[in-house]
Amino acid sequence: MTPNLQLKQERERRGWSQAQVATLLGTEASNIDSWESGLSAPPPYLCVKLCLLFERSARDLGFLPASIETPELALAEEPRQEPAVERAAVLKEELFEPALGARIIASLSYLFLWGSALLVFFAGRANRFICFHSLQSFFFFAGATLWYILYICIMFYTPSTILHLLALLISVLVSISSIAVWLIGIVQALRGRYTCVPLIGRLSLKVANKLSVK
Repeated sequence: MTPNLQLKQERERRGWSQAQVATLLGTEASNIDSWESGLSAPPPYLCVKLCLLFERSARDLGFLPASIETPELALAEEPRQEPAVERAAVLKEELFEPALGARIIASLSYLFLWGSALLVFFAGRANRFICFHSLQSFFFFAGATLWYILYICIMFYTPSTILHLLALLISVLVSISSIAVWLIGIVQALRGRYTCVPLIGRLSLKVANKLSVK
C-alpha cells in the first residue's frame, strides 16, 4: 500500500509523536506507524477520532481518494456545513476531554497540597489526566515544603543577615506561587485542562504518559 503522507504531515506539523497521538486515541503507537506507512487503515471509529483530533476530513488525512467527491455531493453538503461543524465540536469534546468524575478527582489532588496529591495518585494513576495533576501537585508542593524546612534551618542556624533576607524573599515568592498553583490547579483540573507548571508540569506529563493506561 502507499504510505499515508497526509496523516504523517498533519501529525508532524503539530509537533506530536506517534505515542502522543496513540494516547489520545486510546490505541498503540505501532498502529499509528502502520497507518502512516500504509500497511493498514484505522477502523471507522478511530478514523472519526483522527478527523476530530486533527480537525480535518477523512479525505484530507488520506483515508479517502479525492476522486470520489462530486460537485453534486459538495452542493448538497454545503447548507449543512455549520451544523456539522457544531456536531463535530461536541463529539470532539466527548472523545478527548476528561469525564466529569476524572476532573473532580484530579482537582482534589490540589486541595490538601502534596498529601491529597499522594492519595489521589495511588487511587487514580491509571487515568492519564488524574495521574498528571496528582503528580504535578505532589512535585510542586513537596518541593515547596522542602524549601520551608530549609528556610527554618537557615533562619535558626546561620548568622548571616543577608542570607536571612534572601531566604525570606524566596519564601515570599514560594508562598505566592503556591497560592497561584493551588487556585489555578483546582480550576484547570475542573475544566479538564492539562495546565503545566513550568519545569514540573512537563516532567509530570512525561511520567503520566508512562504510568497511565487511558
